[in-house]
Amino acid sequence: MDERGLLEYTIIPNYKEKNPFLTNNELKLYKTLKKVAYELKLTVFTQVALNRIIEVNNERKNQQLFNRICSKSIDFILYDEEKNKVKYCIELNDKTHNSIDRKERDLFLEKIFKLNDIKLIYIKTELYYNIEKIKALIKEAS
Repeated sequence: MDERGLLEYTIIPNYKEKNPFLTNNELKLYKTLKKVAYELKLTVFTQVALNRIIEVNNERKNQQLFNRICSKSIDFILYDEEKNKVKYCIELNDKTHNSIDRKERDLFLEKIFKLNDIKLIYIKTELYYNIEKIKALIKEAS
């Protein structure tokens, strides 16, 4: 078997497209956040890897600390293109946020973001997302 055949043999059965990319709740919130972001002159991104927002600041424990953030992602970020800065991180709180592991993860994120002056906003899962309510949450976080 040539190199390409071996690659196809080892990869094809092990990976497939994640479908849908966003859950229904995430998609509803994303559509609302796009409108809010437009009004605030920000850009919305979804499913952003935490290590694209936060980096390790300790060379002695670099790998250990990196491992704590490399597999985590943030549901949404609102990004200021002019300042090239993440303004707000948004987590959609559904029932999974009630588990002990998830609560520990959320506390970890809160501490990291607070130390770095990045605003973290939690939005509860709802049937309908009110633009004014979300803007009020953002204003409150500012």
